[in-house]
Amino acid sequence: MTMTLIKQQKTTTEKKLKPKKSSFAYSPVVEELMAFCPKCKTPETVRLYDSVLSPTRKFSQEDGKLYHDCGANEPCRVYRVI
Repeated sequence: MTMTLIKQQKTTTEKKLKPKKSSFAYSPVVEELMAFCPKCKTPETVRLYDSVLSPTRKFSQEDGKLYHDCGANEPCRVYRVI
C-alpha cells in the first residue's frame, strides 16, 4: 500500500468584497402598526414606509389617516406594534 502526502497550497491573493448596490439611496423607515376599524372592529397589521402606507386591498391613506374599505366615515385607530 502506498500513501501520498498532499499539501494544501496557500493562496497569496485575497478577494475583496464589494458592497451590494441597493435600489434605495437610503434605508427607508419601516413602521409596523395595528389599525383598528371603529365601524366593523377589524384589526389589521399594516406597514408604513417613510409614513406612506404600503399597498393593501383593505386600507387606504388620506391626509395621513388610515381608512378601512368597509365604508367607515371615521379613520382607523392606529396603535404601534411593540
